[in-house]
Amino acid sequence: MKKIKPYLLLVILLSFLLEMTTACAVTPKTLIKKDKQLLIFEATTQTIFQGRKESNPMQEFLILAKWQYPYSADEFYFKYNAIWRVVRIRKINQYNNKFPTQPNDAVIGSSYYNAHQLLTDSIAKNDSIELYPMPNGRYKIPHFFNKLPKQCIVYYHNFVWYYTPIQFKQLSSVITP
Repeated sequence: MKKIKPYLLLVILLSFLLEMTTACAVTPKTLIKKDKQLLIFEATTQTIFQGRKESNPMQEFLILAKWQYPYSADEFYFKYNAIWRVVRIRKINQYNNKFPTQPNDAVIGSSYYNAHQLLTDSIAKNDSIELYPMPNGRYKIPHFFNKLPKQCIVYYHNFVWYYTPIQFKQLSSVITP
C-alpha cells in the first residue's frame, strides 16, 4: 500500500470541508414584487405569416411604456405564457399616436414614433420607452417563472425582481412574401 503524503491529506480534508460548508449554505429567497410605477400605454401583438407554407408563423410583441423611476433597471425580460425572452429597449423621441410626420420607426403597432437604441443603464425618469421582446434565442428561465402572471414585463434592480402585468391588443395578421 502506498503512503499518502501529509500535505495531500490536508488538501483533501480542506477541500471536503469547503465543499461541505457551501453545500449546507442557505440560499436567500428571491424577492419578486409587483411594479406599480412602469406605466404601459400601448401593448400590441401581431401574428406574421411568412410567405412559405412550411414556415412557422411568428408572434411579435411591442410594449410602449413610461419609466417613472429615478434609476435604471439592470435587465429586462418578457414572459408570455411559456415564452421567456430578453427585451430590447429604445427611447421614444417623438410619439405622434395616429399621424406620422416621418416614416414609422415602430416595429409593429398602431402608433407612430421615432426611437433610438438605449442601454439599460441610460434610462432616465419619465422617459417613454419601447420594450421589444426579441424573438428566438435560448434564455435561461428563472426558477420563479411559474410565480409570475402569464403576460408580464420583468426587470431586475438591486437584488429584486419586479413585474408588470400586461394586456395585449391583437392586431390583424400580416402575410409577408
